[in-house]
Amino acid sequence: MKQFFFGFTLWVWLVPTAAMAEISYIEILKDPDNVELNRQYALERIQAQDIKPALSAIERVIQAEPLDLGARLIRAQILISLGDYALAQSELELLARLKLPAEQSDLVTKLLQESRNAKKRLFISGQLSHSFSYNDNVGGHTDSGLIADVNGNTAGNFFTDAEGHSSQTSDLFNTTQLKLNFLYDLNNQDKDSVYLDLTTSKTNGSSTNISDGIYNKVTIGSYLNTQGINNNLYLSYAKNNKKNLVVNNQTVIQDKQETVSLGLKSTFQIQEVNIQTDLLRETTNFSNRGALSDASDATTSSFSVNGLKPISYTTAIYANVNYAERRASDPTIALASESQNRDTRGIGFGLIHTPATGQRVTLNTSLQNHKYKIRNQLSDQYLRKDNELLASIAYSLDGSLFPKNLSSLKVDFLLSHSRVMSNMPTYDITTNSFTILGSYPFSL
Repeated sequence: MKQFFFGFTLWVWLVPTAAMAEISYIEILKDPDNVELNRQYALERIQAQDIKPALSAIERVIQAEPLDLGARLIRAQILISLGDYALAQSELELLARLKLPAEQSDLVTKLLQESRNAKKRLFISGQLSHSFSYNDNVGGHTDSGLIADVNGNTAGNFFTDAEGHSSQTSDLFNTTQLKLNFLYDLNNQDKDSVYLDLTTSKTNGSSTNISDGIYNKVTIGSYLNTQGINNNLYLSYAKNNKKNLVVNNQTVIQDKQETVSLGLKSTFQIQEVNIQTDLLRETTNFSNRGALSDASDATTSSFSVNGLKPISYTTAIYANVNYAERRASDPTIALASESQNRDTRGIGFGLIHTPATGQRVTLNTSLQNHKYKIRNQLSDQYLRKDNELLASIAYSLDGSLFPKNLSSLKVDFLLSHSRVMSNMPTYDITTNSFTILGSYPFSL
């Protein structure tokens, strides 16, 4: 039920000042046709947030005095608070055709718009964003600068990235992204809905082309709410087309990546802790390079639990644990199982702080442990085990800090550090990045 209140001026002439002693329902039963008694009783019930008896009382007033426009306006407000938007709209459309005092006319216009919006079942929204990101290891060079040969030896075997750089390469690249969301309200008691999300983005590097490409994603899903649990069941398809590279006047083909995801997110509350569970199955298909691409095809099943708890009015802490199994899609392909089959266990912690209105600081750290299932006998001395550490700090500004014409704008700053620490140094990789993101949400 919506919070309900009326302007004082509306009641000055509706309820006589002398008639302010509290009225009981017994008095109404004794004299149900008493207009002034019903008016005062309706006011008292509204002030007590007891809305349904107020509606009955004000309808008795209207029955006795059909031309009481003030009572009809109050009835429309009560209907909106009860969620009966169709009936409220009919009442307000009638009042809108009449000549009312300016204050009441403005209120009718406002309530009519509110009732029409509430009846709306299809909602369209989106977000346009642009980011600049600096990455100091865009090619994924190993910390040692070396890579093992087929015999596991690293001496003199320098790592070379896809664009032919034999030393660590940094880049500043920009990404433009557009998101559209179509949500249809199923108009049932649980407020369930179905939705369609569309995302497209384009990335261009300044000094390299390794990250250049176009990314598209389509997601269909439904919000299904049960007693105390909000569920989001979704299916998505994403395609990442990376630009082919030119190295020493020769074309180097990059993988095209397609990913199909089926997931279920459930959110519920346990005392002061907000819990979210994520169950996800993801199949990734690489193409464009024949068997080399096929060896990277894999299916991943994962489960995670996230908890967030406020510790003050301005600060909340959160933690998460996760588990994932990744397996090669076709184990008969050479080196597919060796490179893809692994189990991952992870844990993360973070803090969200709002130092002032319109500002937010987020600190995050996580550790993922990757254990491979099969040793790559062509290049690895041991069964591979990686620990991946991620630490980041984000600072966000929302539109309340900007001029009125930019009130929807949001700006985010993100500084992150990622380090992969393996039991074999040829897999150790360290990356630092800094991103500035400007986003503009909108609705249609």
